[in-house]
Amino acid sequence: MVKKDFALVQTADWTMNADIEASRERLLQTVYREGGVLRDQSKTGFTVTTGSQVKMRLIGGAFGSASWIPTKIVVHLDSSGDETEVKASVSENIGLGGSAGMRKKIQQRIAELLFALQQS
Repeated sequence: MVKKDFALVQTADWTMNADIEASRERLLQTVYREGGVLRDQSKTGFTVTTGSQVKMRLIGGAFGSASWIPTKIVVHLDSSGDETEVKASVSENIGLGGSAGMRKKIQQRIAELLFALQQS
């Protein structure tokens, strides 16, 4: 199930048919394929960022690839035997400065990342 909490944040929760270690590894491999950089990690979750602040500032997000859009992915895991409950949040991570004219592109990138996680 995908919930839109705020215009530039999407959250979802689902169950993976694997223990917590295998689930975490599959999810991390997915975000690494998307260009993610691990920022924080524990047994029950992790935080990853994707995109490039530099490219966004120098070239401009409206002109660049959607993969340049800085995002933050926060994943929480809860194990119940051979299954793992996953709660993920993907948000824009642009920081200071505007995202004028890029709202649709940002929303699409967030949705792509969340979908990729759910397919892990």
